[in-house]
Order: sequence, then structure tokens, then C-alpha cells
Amino acid sequence: MGQAREETRVPTPAPLRSSSRMALPDGTRKSLPSPVPSPPPRLRSGGGHLIREEWEGRVVASMPSAPPWRTVAPLGVGLLALALGAACTGSDEAHVDRRGERVLPSTLRPNLEPLLYPGETIPEETRTWIPFPEDILSWSPKGKPCRTVEEDGRRVLKADRGEEGLLLDIRGEFHSAHVNRIQVRGVFRSAHKVTIRLEGPDGFFHRDPTLRTRGQEKEQTVSFDLPKLVGRNIPFDRLLVHVGGTTGSRFQLNAIDLVRKPRHSFLPAPGEEPAATDAAGHSRRAVGLVPARGARCEFDAVRGAQFSCALLSPRHLGPKSGQPLVSIILSSQDGPTQTLEAQLTLHPPTWTVPSCSLDPWAGSRVQVDFQYTSNLKNPGVIALAEVEVWHPLDSPPCVLLVSSDTHRSDHVGAAQAGVDIQTPSLDGLARKGLLFEDCWASTNVTSPSHVALMTGRHPRDTRLINNIDRLSLDAATLAEVYQRAGWKTLAVVSVRHLGPLGTDLGQGFDQLVYPQADPWPAVHAVDLIEEWFEAYPDRPLFVFLHLFDAHHPYAPPKSHDRMYYPTGVDPADPSLPALKVRPPYIPGDILSAGIRDLDFPRAQYRAEISYLDNQLGRLLKRERIQAGLIAVTADHGEILEKAGSYFNHGELFPDTLHVPLILAGDLVPEEYRGERVGIPVDHLNLGRTLLDLSGLGGADFPGSNFLRAAKSGSAGNKALDLFAISAHGYSASIRRGRWFLLLHMQTHKGNLVVERVKHTIELYDLESDPECLEDVAGEQAEQAKILRATLVGWLAEASTEHLSEQKQTSEAEIAQLEAMGYATEATVVTDEPWYTPDEK
Repeated sequence: MGQAREETRVPTPAPLRSSSRMALPDGTRKSLPSPVPSPPPRLRSGGGHLIREEWEGRVVASMPSAPPWRTVAPLGVGLLALALGAACTGSDEAHVDRRGERVLPSTLRPNLEPLLYPGETIPEETRTWIPFPEDILSWSPKGKPCRTVEEDGRRVLKADRGEEGLLLDIRGEFHSAHVNRIQVRGVFRSAHKVTIRLEGPDGFFHRDPTLRTRGQEKEQTVSFDLPKLVGRNIPFDRLLVHVGGTTGSRFQLNAIDLVRKPRHSFLPAPGEEPAATDAAGHSRRAVGLVPARGARCEFDAVRGAQFSCALLSPRHLGPKSGQPLVSIILSSQDGPTQTLEAQLTLHPPTWTVPSCSLDPWAGSRVQVDFQYTSNLKNPGVIALAEVEVWHPLDSPPCVLLVSSDTHRSDHVGAAQAGVDIQTPSLDGLARKGLLFEDCWASTNVTSPSHVALMTGRHPRDTRLINNIDRLSLDAATLAEVYQRAGWKTLAVVSVRHLGPLGTDLGQGFDQLVYPQADPWPAVHAVDLIEEWFEAYPDRPLFVFLHLFDAHHPYAPPKSHDRMYYPTGVDPADPSLPALKVRPPYIPGDILSAGIRDLDFPRAQYRAEISYLDNQLGRLLKRERIQAGLIAVTADHGEILEKAGSYFNHGELFPDTLHVPLILAGDLVPEEYRGERVGIPVDHLNLGRTLLDLSGLGGADFPGSNFLRAAKSGSAGNKALDLFAISAHGYSASIRRGRWFLLLHMQTHKGNLVVERVKHTIELYDLESDPECLEDVAGEQAEQAKILRATLVGWLAEASTEHLSEQKQTSEAEIAQLEAMGYATEATVVTDEPWYTPDEK
């Protein structure tokens, strides 16, 4: 059982305030030279049997043309009347408010174009590969029996069943100046662990984290990025490659590649899709600047507007020494030319946010050039993010979306569900807004549920059904809609696997902050949000806050420890009967702490929720939040006890699917405030509802508005079908009124005492059996048949355009997820049907 934690604040990962430490110098600078086209790159052969092809570098080509502005959708009717005027091209970007005045969004994000300098060269990637020898014994293999064979014109290595793994000892020259990525390509029909280690003659070695493959028939590439070796002069002479597996597994290695990626290539070029770029857990979407390639944007300036951007010297990718300088040159044809000098911090890498007023260029078209200058031999790359032109507002709107992880619907005082729990902040919110009594999540696992929340698409269609895979960049997210409408979009997630190293919910968020190791307590997550409200008092905000406190292990801080457990009572009293249940049916920390009274972890779970409610209250008291829109929900619930299984969310039941949902704030129409809504709703429609209430009813986003159904209040809505798919696609469920049916799509057990068999069903009557303890599929055969047919038909309608991308996962990440109680089996994303009915 988790120990009570100190209620200390985690150090902020990076400054969040948008205050500039830069000053406008008195002098001016000339515009950069015009870009010129260049001849094509040249190839040359290298010596040694390992070298196949490399680049000398190339003179950069001319920059392509691109529209100066992204298309920015207008804000909703009556929300903002802005003074930006016709500052961008295209009448579709404008909006006519209810007074008939033409206005624009408060934030415009100009497109960046690459700014290329004549005569400068940009190093290109070099790639070599290691041929497999005819006699594999020269690589001293240990473990599985293996051999090399010719196949389709190339030599490959085949490892047969036998030992649990295979170790290859490859001797040669692997100089760090030429290698910063090693790729192992092969076919792995089951999950394998791959590890590499480089050793030098002087005893120096580099070992990269172990990565996992997926079990599938097609070739996979396992890439080990080694940016720490860039710029270092280390001669390695030994490469050890270990592929772990089981005694019955087989695999094939097709190639081992040695790659040298210039540091700048780890970030996209200006004009390309920005990538998540991190400074100690503070992530922004950025492109890269190098001395040979800057960036440029253009826009029309108006009086009162501001310009800002964010710059970072990324760890391992930026220069190793000195104080990198980025010049931001603002000019116009008939106005002044002025320069912002941004000197960046290396130790630790920190985002710097230069900004200035655009009043000197009011009425002119402004050109902004970003130039990174360095005289270092290895200057690295500088990250450029959040290039914005914005207009301060007196009363900007605000939307706060809160997800309380693993929070059961009955663990809110306002739910009046007979649970002894104090949640005064949430209760007060419910009194002022709408409490939805029957909200259901679409799955029982964190990342897939949040993806559904942020995309309005069911896990059936996203195909993201675990905490390991990544959300595809093809997804259209709720944050992107707000961002296109000119809102500042900000997110704090309290667990690492929701951040850019995991599922990556950051798409569409200007900034996302996440823990690099252990989950954050609510006190720290709320502190970060409060900093943002202080930093952006004059910007429209869409803010997402993810809290993890209610998730196991239940270890509330001392302020709330044992809040619901009798004083002086020892839950590990040896006179109490010992627990007979064992992992995985109960978390191991409960047993290791000697707990014998299961009322204790139940009480600690409630204490965690009261604690996060207390912290959330700090935000909910802010006048700006009350004047906007607040939504509080959960990604899934928790099984406190179910047929011999305790404290997990390992199956689809009302315990894991029924979640809180409260909407409040001045943007909620007055006639709805203080109401309790009994009709069933789900997460998929929450995004649409928020957009409509934010005045963005015309924005393209799936779903329907909850309030329409709440207003009708028709009894027919009680029969709304609510569907769910479990983690890893083990089960699917349908809820229709009083009936809840489970269909098992795979044979599985997990945290359940009784194994569930593929093709079997369970049916529960929620009115007479809300805990789902008595399966009535036999007695209600006709009802079960109807619901099963509906569920199978719904599964068959799944979209083939899924939004899940498989990524490599380190053993450290796997271990962290498993410590939280998550199953980490690989789930192969395919377009195959979710369910193939049995032939009976």
C-alpha cells in the first residue's frame, strides 16, 4: 500500500510565463541576403567494407513559396470583438459579429518558410550497414541457434527456437563522430526485447535503453537514437546486439544500420509539421534553426498587436558550449527595422520567450526573419516554436477541461450515491452548473479514453486501445479546433505516458507539461495551471488539466491521510485474518504493506479524491474560470471489489465506465444551471458541447451537443445505446437502458479471477443488480440475443482510417506502466474486423 506522501510541490520543469528577457536594441540590421538556388548534391564512395554511401553536404536550395498565413477560423458570435482588422489574407478568416462589425481571432499564427543563405551548406544524413557474414560464428553468437542465408538477393540472419535470446558480438570501427543512430531491422512474429551496447578499447561504453518489438509478420525497424554521442570523439570497436525472447520464439534480422543524423535533422525544417520538443517536461511544437537555414514569416500589423515566439537550445541537440544567440529581425518596406536578440540558456535548457509590440509597424506588412548565428564547429540546432501575432483582450474567454483519472461516478458528494466522501469543490460546481448523473466512458484505460475525449471518435474507430501506442498526426483534435480559432491552448498531464514520449495528447496544444518520471500530485499540476492564468491574462484560453491522484497506489498526502479510516486503528493488525487473495487480483503493494483490512485502501481511495478536490478548488475560485466554461469528468472508473478482484479497472463494468461529468460557468445558459441530468451521455459528445458553448458551433468536429438532449429530457433517451471497448480489445459492451451486455472478443483473464472465454457473453440487469454480480444471459436469452446482434453490428461498422500509430517502447516505460497496474501486452493495429463471430 502506498505510503502517505508529503504535500510538497515538484520543481517547475521550465518557466511558463510569457515574459521576455529580451530588449529591443537601438541599432538596426539589414535584411538577410536573398536565397539562391543550388546545384544538386554530390555523392562519393567511402573506404572500408562498412561504408556504402555518404553525403558531403549540399548547398541549400531556394525556399519554396507558401501562403503567409494558416487558415484561422473565427471565434464565435459575440465572444470577441477584436481590433486586428484585415491583418491577414482571405475573407473567410474574418467574422461579422452581432453588431455587424468585421473582426478576427485574437491570435494569428503565421506560416514559417525556410530562409536559406547562399554559399552555406547543411550536412545530410549518412548511412552505412553491416553485412551479415557467411560464417555467423565470427560474431560469437550466444543463445538461440542461428544462421545466415541468402534471401531475395540479400543475406539475412535467422534465429531458431531454443534459448530465450540471442547475443551478437560485432567487432569493427564504430566511431561516435559517424554514428548517432543504430537501427536493427527484422521480422519479429512475437514481442522481443532489443538492446545495444557500444564498447571502446579504453573501457568506455554506451548502453541504450531496451526497446520492445511488436509481434507481426512485416519488417520492423528498431531505432536507437544516440544524440548524447553527437560531437564526441569516441572510438568504439565493439557493438553488442541482444535480442531477447522466449525459448519457443523465432525471428529474422534483415539489417543492422549505422546512421549519422546531423543534429538539425532531429527537428523538422521551417515549413514542415512542427514536432514536440522538450525542455525538462515542458513541450512545445517546434521547427529547427541552424546557421545555414533560418526562418521567415510575414503578416499585416495593426496597432495594439503583439508579436512573440519561443526558443530553446534542446538538450543533446543544441550547441555544447557558449551562449547561442538568435536574432529576430522585424522590418517592413516603409517602416523601421529592429532586432530582438535572444540569448538562450544551455544549463539547464530553458524556453525563452521574446516578445514586442507591433505598434511601430502598424498599418504595414511586416517581415520577420529568425537567424541563428554561431562560430562553433558543431553549432547544433535551435528550436523555434509558438510564433504568434496576438491582440490583448480585456475579458478573454476561458475553457477549463479537467480529467480526474480513475474517478468513479459515485465518488462525488453531489452524486448522492451513499458514499461517505467530501468533495465540496465539485459539489459547489454541480450546484452552479449541470450534473450529468449517467455519463459513461468509451473504454476502461487511460490513453484510449483521453484520445476519444480529444477527438470525439470511439476507440473502435481510433484503434488506439492501450497506453503504449501513439495518436496519429492525422487526428483532428479538440485542441486544434480551439487553436485555429485563435485561442491559446495549454495542457498539464500528470503522467508521463500521456505526454510526447507516450500517447502524445499534445497535438493542438501550444504547450504541454508532463512529468518525466513519477506521476505528479494535484498540488503541482494545479500550480502549473495557475502560473498560466497569471502569464496569459489577456488571451483566450483552452486549458486541459489531467489529475492522477485517484489512481492506484492510493497514498494521499499527510493532510488527507486516513481521512476516512478510524483513528488509532491499524489496518495491518496481525490479529485480523490474513488476506487470501493474491496478485494479480489485488495490487501487490497492499500485501507487501501487510494490510489485512480492505476498508483501508477503500478509505484511502476516497481520501485521494477529497485531496484532489481540495486542490481543484484553488482553480475553481478564480473569477476568470467562473466567468468561462468548466467541464470535469474522468477517463474511467475503478473496481473496488468485484467477484474476488480488487482495486483495478481491468474489465468493462459500470464500475469502470460510469464516470462523473459536471458542466458549469457563465458560458452555460442560465436555464440549465443547477440542474441534474438523468439521461445517458458519453465522452464522445463532450468536445462538441464545449465548442458550441464556446461560440464555435460552426467548427468542424464530431458529436452532438449534450444540452439539446438535456433540454428535451425525453424518456426515450433512456434507451440510448452506449458502447465500449476494453483495453487491448479483449471485450466490448453495450448499455441499453437497464441492460448491460459484455461480449468477449478474446479469451483473457488479467485481473479477473474467472477466465473469460472468446465468443461468450454476460448480461446484467442494472436495475436489480447494479453491481453486475449475477449473469442473467440464460434467463433473458431473447434480450441477450438482441443486444449481442446490435453490438456485433456496431463493431462491424468500424472505420478503417484508424488514428493509432505503433511506437517503440523502452523497458523503463513498460516497467512504469506495469507498476501502475496496467497490462502491457503488445496490441497490433490492423484493419481486421474487431470480432469474428463463431460458427455455431
